[in-house]
Amino acid sequence: SVRDKFVDVLLTWMTPQGLVTDENSVESVSPYATALQREAFHYIANLRMLFPVKVKKYMYLDAVAFTVSHNVLGAMRKVFESEGLRMKAAVAQSDGEDDEEAKKAVAIFTENILLPLAQVLTSDMENINRRQAASVIYYMLDENEALQEVVKGFIKRVKDFDMVKFLEIQMVALKGLYH
Repeated sequence: SVRDKFVDVLLTWMTPQGLVTDENSVESVSPYATALQREAFHYIANLRMLFPVKVKKYMYLDAVAFTVSHNVLGAMRKVFESEGLRMKAAVAQSDGEDDEEAKKAVAIFTENILLPLAQVLTSDMENINRRQAASVIYYMLDENEALQEVVKGFIKRVKDFDMVKFLEIQMVALKGLYH
């Protein structure tokens, strides 16, 4: 289908060229590759919101549901981690709270990566991916107030929907921190 072809194109945009694997390799990444990766991440998030898995339970809408493949989830995870490292490296290199480059890096990460993922996860709470939700919760530990506000809003939505799901997500987050 057209959607599958579009997802294949987005997957090629998110492939490893230009991904940051540690804080030392941030400088070697092409700004065009990172912009493509962020856009692909954002488009996949939009597709997940437009065609949620929850519609599979309805007779005629089940063909519309967008189930994300393991390849796409893996690519999204790599982009999420890469952008997180890029943002943390920019903040670590900053002179202080008023550094424009650090603010810009946090804003890019928040608007293009963290917020779209949080919106996708809260739009289909019955089928929430606990690992992805835990990766959003990790940013509660960050010192940046903008990131904390997004995470607080996400946590409130999950708690309001189902406290048990929130506790399950929190357990996944804790396991990730200690393993």
